[in-house]
Amino acid sequence: MGQDGSDVEMEDRDVKIEPLRGDNIVLIGLRGSGKTEVGKALASAMNRTFIDIDDEVEADQGKPISEIVKPLPGEDKITAERRFRNIETRIIQHFSRLSGVVIAAGGGAVEKTENRDALRERSFVVWLEADDTTLFNRLMADKVGERHRYKMTELPLDQEIPLVRQRRHKDYMKTQDMSIDTSKKEVKEVIHLIEKEFERRKAAK
Repeated sequence: MGQDGSDVEMEDRDVKIEPLRGDNIVLIGLRGSGKTEVGKALASAMNRTFIDIDDEVEADQGKPISEIVKPLPGEDKITAERRFRNIETRIIQHFSRLSGVVIAAGGGAVEKTENRDALRERSFVVWLEADDTTLFNRLMADKVGERHRYKMTELPLDQEIPLVRQRRHKDYMKTQDMSIDTSKKEVKEVIHLIEKEFERRKAAK
């Protein structure tokens, strides 16, 4: 309660609202967190262009990521992964210069400093999260996406998910402006939360 007896929102009284750095919205998160589905719906709701970085990498190279990351003659797995990430960085830097778009970044994009900087420079960054079981079930049900995914470890998927989560957690934390757990939320609810916070930041001085 305020001194005058009225209810007061703590965020309005005590928490400084960080203004937007630009008018793009970037979605980050692990595979299966909902970046593509939410991104498409959000872009439609806000009358914006939707850009999926993974799709743009594949269009640039003319083949799915699962093929791009395969070692070329003379390459080992680490070199092939680095080559893919360099391509991804070039694509991110290109599209992050646009204005008024919704971008879904690849799950591992945040692991490179150059990508984190580019994604944040002109954008409001939303980290979509989900629990391990939800991620596993979504990925197993996504038969279309399965053809494009590549294994990041030699472990079964249910063991790979928590390992990759642990590795990337600090980088998601560094990059995000807000986070949303999508495990039990409908897409429309996630969109509402993003739009509400985006407009709140937009109005901040």
